[in-house]
Amino acid sequence: MNQQQPLLQQYRRAWEYLVKWSIISVSIAIPAALSVWALRTFVDILFMRLCGKASALLFFMPAVGGLVVGLILYRIDHRVSGEGVPRYVKAVLENNGAIPFRIWPLKILATITSLGFGGSGGLVGPLAYAGGALGSSVGRALKKLPFLLPLQQSDLKVATVCGVGAALGALLKAPVAGAILAGEILYTASLSYRDLFPAMLASACSYLVYCFATDFKSFFDVAPFANSPQMVGYSALVGLAGGFVGILFVQTLRVVRHGFDRCFLPIVLRPAAGGVIVGILAWLVGREIMSVGRPLFHVAVTGGEILGLRLLALLLVGKMLATIFTVGSGGSGGVTFPIMVSGTLLGAVWSAILRVSDPGSQMALSVAGFCALMGAVLNAPIAGIVLALEMFGPQYAIPAIVGAVVAFQIARPHVVFEYLEREDKPSSL
Repeated sequence: MNQQQPLLQQYRRAWEYLVKWSIISVSIAIPAALSVWALRTFVDILFMRLCGKASALLFFMPAVGGLVVGLILYRIDHRVSGEGVPRYVKAVLENNGAIPFRIWPLKILATITSLGFGGSGGLVGPLAYAGGALGSSVGRALKKLPFLLPLQQSDLKVATVCGVGAALGALLKAPVAGAILAGEILYTASLSYRDLFPAMLASACSYLVYCFATDFKSFFDVAPFANSPQMVGYSALVGLAGGFVGILFVQTLRVVRHGFDRCFLPIVLRPAAGGVIVGILAWLVGREIMSVGRPLFHVAVTGGEILGLRLLALLLVGKMLATIFTVGSGGSGGVTFPIMVSGTLLGAVWSAILRVSDPGSQMALSVAGFCALMGAVLNAPIAGIVLALEMFGPQYAIPAIVGAVVAFQIARPHVVFEYLEREDKPSSL
């Protein structure tokens, strides 16, 4: 009987753990999934209304959106500027996950304005910060009800990570990768199981809610692909290039961000100035580099060779620069999805250089580039690999692994501290 008591206590703790985090996950998942739907829908609607048709006014729209975002920063809360992920990291590592509730709606509003008016950026970073604010708020609210759900102070940090996992799992339609990404970007060389398992519950719940509200369709019709030693070598070349491209992206972003931090312009005008530069880039390269860039992502993955080497290279450089000036000037947008887009374009560039004609092999190199830039820029090679498997299928595992590992090892010394050394500045990332 005495030997059974520790075992019974262990089962009881496990049951209490599952019940606690299941309740928290469901409480976070529903508003997180609705946030993802609202952000994607309103960004798409606003962008199509304002920038869907070619006109001379099209290239002034990013500046207008930047001015509106600047007014939000100046009048309400400067913390809604920039990418979002670094402030989430700082909140978890230095402030026990505490993020004010008002960040949730304000960050979404600022991102709709910035990207809907044609600024270049993604939804992952803003939703990470907004989802973190949601998770933090749910955790604090439940802690005030100890009779319903007893929470420790340390659980508040995990609830914040759950909010991020829920938002990313729904957005990417990848519940495993969303949870891993929420935990992997917090630390330089490890994953915390304490954060990971609750985040997976929240991510899975949010994914189900979002897909029931929309659909369960995958992003792509995946081409058949057979691995070969030649393609392993090609994937390593893409990973090598991705490592150096990642270093260049991060260092350029750092320079631009510091330049806007120190410039003479008041904070209200800095995102507008970044928008002017984005408008010029769109005029020179094409409006495909504006906003989130999902159509460009699909073209790069499924048939980038039709664009030709020169146009692919221009779109790659243009998309990266447009994102750098949108985010670096204080506009609200993420770098994660633009990095995914840029990675697939990098893979398509190499397909053109190496004259790869098989659709499956072309997609494999795009997957290698996708994972390479996720490893190099985001310091998240595992999340990149798992996301590629969820989006493209297990047949693309080898290009994903090779691209991510090679690029991560090259770029890691230049990227790690970019995500951990953050100052709470109006236009910091």
